[in-house]
Amino acid sequence: MKIENEIKWSDLVDIEVDGGTSTVAYVTSAFSKALNRDLTEDECDVVTAKFGTEIYELEFNRKY
Repeated sequence: MKIENEIKWSDLVDIEVDGGTSTVAYVTSAFSKALNRDLTEDECDVVTAKFGTEIYELEFNRKY
């Protein structure tokens, strides 16, 4: 399954992150507008690995 190629950061909404702004932050849930569904646990892992910088910035901006 090549779902990781279909997931774009700009398509994700309602992103929940655990770990805050630390380097071990990871996505626990998100909704993909392109797929029109919540991401699976495996897809959340892909998003965490693929978009580490974006996750950090998202959480940083939520806190400040």
